[in-house]
Amino acid sequence: MFHKVFSFLLILFITCSVNAAEYSRYLQNYSVEDGLSQSYVNQTLQDNYGYLWVATDYGLNRFDGYEFERITGPDNVFANNGIISLHSLKNGSLIVSTYYSGAYFVDPLTLESTRFYDGKLVETKDEYLSIESIIEVKGDLILAIGRHLVSYSVADKQLKILFSLNENQDLIRTLFYK
Repeated sequence: MFHKVFSFLLILFITCSVNAAEYSRYLQNYSVEDGLSQSYVNQTLQDNYGYLWVATDYGLNRFDGYEFERITGPDNVFANNGIISLHSLKNGSLIVSTYYSGAYFVDPLTLESTRFYDGKLVETKDEYLSIESIIEVKGDLILAIGRHLVSYSVADKQLKILFSLNENQDLIRTLFYK
């Protein structure tokens, strides 16, 4: 019995190794030498136009399949700030959330950026909070910001806290919507 199990596991391991080696020849590693602003990546996202966006602690990058372009944003805010997360909206635009400068709508073709959240909620005083997760509901946005569930009215350009966890509870990291 032991020999049968051992033989099965050995064959399974060899098969998986061969398949992994087959796929690994299609993978490409990129680094700072290839144009990335930093080699530690917080998040990647492919937009509706095929660009690959890369969020790092030292900036935002856009990859067209051939080369990386560093996206500086308004007043170099993306170059001088860590990018914590990226989100794609149904209309094709992106949301870029920074550690300390809030969040921006970004047009992936023109690279025009508009800040819609300054990184501070009134209730959080001096604490900067980045957007962890976003869902779109009927044209508006529901945001996970720290311990808070926040709605953003696109038409009115207003943030409203819908729900907050207690002080001793953790952060809201992910949102789901059916």
